[in-house]
Amino acid sequence: MDLGLILDQVPTLNDRMSIYARPPWKAGSVADVALPGEDGQVLPELAERGLILFLTVGEAKQVLEVLRGRIVPRDTKRELLRHYAIHRAYPDWLVS
Repeated sequence: MDLGLILDQVPTLNDRMSIYARPPWKAGSVADVALPGEDGQVLPELAERGLILFLTVGEAKQVLEVLRGRIVPRDTKRELLRHYAIHRAYPDWLVS
């Protein structure tokens, strides 16, 4: 599955899951959703595919909450999540 499709499904995903993707993170990046390993680390089968933690589903849902009540294009939502995953901060265009 690719990262863009997973990001589109965030509202329906289980909060305990995490999103893993192969850098560089963009809509077409190889990605997967899984429960984290017992120690919180990336599962070996995901690491073997070059996937690293993008965001937890809970984090992603929290980030998207800032858009609640707005009509926002899909690509804008994806870019918001990508920016947050990279910088652990909201983009300037959102907070200004």
